[in-house]
Amino acid sequence: MKRFIALVVFLVFAAVAGLIIYREGSLPVNKKEETTKIFVVPRGAGLNEIARKLASEDLIRNKLVFYLIVKKLGIEKKIQAGDFRLSASMSAEELANALT
Repeated sequence: MKRFIALVVFLVFAAVAGLIIYREGSLPVNKKEETTKIFVVPRGAGLNEIARKLASEDLIRNKLVFYLIVKKLGIEKKIQAGDFRLSASMSAEELANALT
């Protein structure tokens, strides 16, 4: 019985931690940032490459959360190659939609 309670406590803790990470990762990097950056998506770039590049340019907080948001929205195949004006004040969902 103690193992079951420990398992339930662990699962609840893991779920809460996951929700906090997801929530924090989907927020803008800097809400007060007013400037935009030109972000280039090369032809044939995959979602992992795009997420990695967005993170390296400080446009998203968490690559995994961005990946999950794109999958949740079902837009991974709709992301276009090209130049985009993006800002650190945009949420991960706004960035994902801007790339389509």
